[in-house]
Amino acid sequence: LINSEINFVKNENFWNKENVKLEKIHMVILNDPNTINNALMTGEIDFSGSVRETKIREELEASGEYNTVVRENPWTGFFSMNFGKNSKVANTKITRAISAVINREEVIQNAWDGTGKPAWCLVSPTMKCQGKDFNTDGEGPVKDLVNDLK
Repeated sequence: LINSEINFVKNENFWNKENVKLEKIHMVILNDPNTINNALMTGEIDFSGSVRETKIREELEASGEYNTVVRENPWTGFFSMNFGKNSKVANTKITRAISAVINREEVIQNAWDGTGKPAWCLVSPTMKCQGKDFNTDGEGPVKDLVNDLK
């Protein structure tokens, strides 16, 4: 819930407690980018899971007091379509065409501020299996269709 707080406290019964360095983590859930920026700049908070506003992120980085870490999460986003009997998209050719015309790079840039990789199947492009990229083979059908349209 927005504007709520959660406290995480070191578990004395944890099997590896001697290697847990923090006694407590206090998390504040904020929604407004300006509130997040002000809280970071005044030292009210030490960490933000996301600073989407480019201007605010640039201001924090320029201060020299903050590190920006971009990590790749092993998840994918997707669009859902209605495949009911009266649906106009129940035809697989239509759904493939829709998938082909979605500019994944533009979605990442606009929705995720450029922090992500385009996925061409349901397996995240960050997933590895035995040290190798897992979804390289999965890029085929949709990526081929997109390339054919260019």
